[in-house]
Amino acid sequence: MTKAIDLVTRVPFSGFYESIWSSQIDHEEEQHIEYEAEYRQEEEGIPAELRLDKTELWEVYYRHTSYDIAYRALAKDYCEAFGEAKKSDTGIDLKLRFESMDSPKEYNFTTDRVYAHIPLKVVQGLFAISKAEKHQRLQKRIAESFTSRSGFISFYPATLEDEWLNPVKDWDHNQLCTLIEAICGDCDDWEPIFYAFGDEAFYTYWSDSVDWEKVESDIAELRAEKLAELTEENPDYVPPYRCTETGDLFAH
Repeated sequence: MTKAIDLVTRVPFSGFYESIWSSQIDHEEEQHIEYEAEYRQEEEGIPAELRLDKTELWEVYYRHTSYDIAYRALAKDYCEAFGEAKKSDTGIDLKLRFESMDSPKEYNFTTDRVYAHIPLKVVQGLFAISKAEKHQRLQKRIAESFTSRSGFISFYPATLEDEWLNPVKDWDHNQLCTLIEAICGDCDDWEPIFYAFGDEAFYTYWSDSVDWEKVESDIAELRAEKLAELTEENPDYVPPYRCTETGDLFAH
């Protein structure tokens, strides 16, 4: 039995820099912090003078949140969501499986890139579709993506020649992505994929990237500092009631 061969393609993706993807994760974080600042501390019986405000809470969460973990988890699910969207649009099952993601140190000239495994047979099928239409859409996409211009020097031919006519099994991730965009369309409209995730998914991406033990430790430390300041100013100060969140913090 012949083993199926997979290639690695770049997946059309807008990246996380100031995009709907990072904005939604930020939104989940903001909602959580806002609720904690305005409601949860009161619900947990924290005296008003010992509560942390939104700025203090944000600084704690920022220190102990690994956003790259959230982004990687989202990117993994994005491959499946993108594939499902294209299958719905075109009837073509790309059979994408997440491979990796890389991010630039700075977002001056590039953005996050997502890579996925794609079966060689699927790629060959896409190329056969393109060949049947005399590569009209592929040629157009190549010209759009790889024509050199001011501020951009292309390392690929901008016409259907040379390595573009090599067997597709030898194409690199950028060429394969170009073929996918040509036949299945890119993602000028991200909303169908975005809303397929749902709010719960974005909260999970964010929540799973938080070191909750360190967050709780820092919050307890900040409250202890507030208590120490209050006690120094007023030695007779006693919290209205014991806070279950901070153990023996209020013991005298």
